[in-house]
Amino acid sequence: MANAGTATTTAARIAVLLLGEWAMLRSNQEKLQVGSATIVRCPDEPGLLKHIALELSPSWLVLGEGLPEDRLAALATVARLVTPRLRLAVLGRIDDVDRYDRWLDRGASVYLQPTVPPAQAVRVLLLADDVSVVVIDESLPRLRVARQAQLRLNLMVQASDLTKRERQVLHLMRLGLRNSAIGIALKLSENAVEFHVSNILSKLGAENRTDAAQRANALGL
Repeated sequence: MANAGTATTTAARIAVLLLGEWAMLRSNQEKLQVGSATIVRCPDEPGLLKHIALELSPSWLVLGEGLPEDRLAALATVARLVTPRLRLAVLGRIDDVDRYDRWLDRGASVYLQPTVPPAQAVRVLLLADDVSVVVIDESLPRLRVARQAQLRLNLMVQASDLTKRERQVLHLMRLGLRNSAIGIALKLSENAVEFHVSNILSKLGAENRTDAAQRANALGL
């Protein structure tokens, strides 16, 4: 019976690879045992990372701080090619919602603050494995809602600066009219229409006419 229990315990052990820095680990700490998990710090070199991933068959890759994001993304790709079932956990500031969004798009399953203790992080990783969910710090959804509200407020302030003529041009843009047709409808030269369109895009923070129309619809203009 003891042997069977030992075998079960061994099978339950997981390897966690770490790229970059983790505030709760010493910079020279190469390995840390946390319960059933072994956290192994990896060099940011593709060949060595590939070798370690092949040797350990890790369950998780933790992406810490201190490395450029494009470098982390490239290294994560290398590790996942070697270990297709490898899941990503990201450490990052909770106020960096853009970083969270980018890594969620890249398939990250866990996003935590860099000050999270390793033992707590391992519990989160095991939970994410058990129930196959994405786990994020509880502050992130609130910050995202707050940021979206602020962006909408900023847009509304910018939109309020639209002149009467710009609103007329915007209305015709939303109907799909090109500059020449807008000029005819409003008795303006095409150059004048281009000037108004440029101002509209700038004030709405839009990249193009379609984006401007979408933003105008969202603001109820």
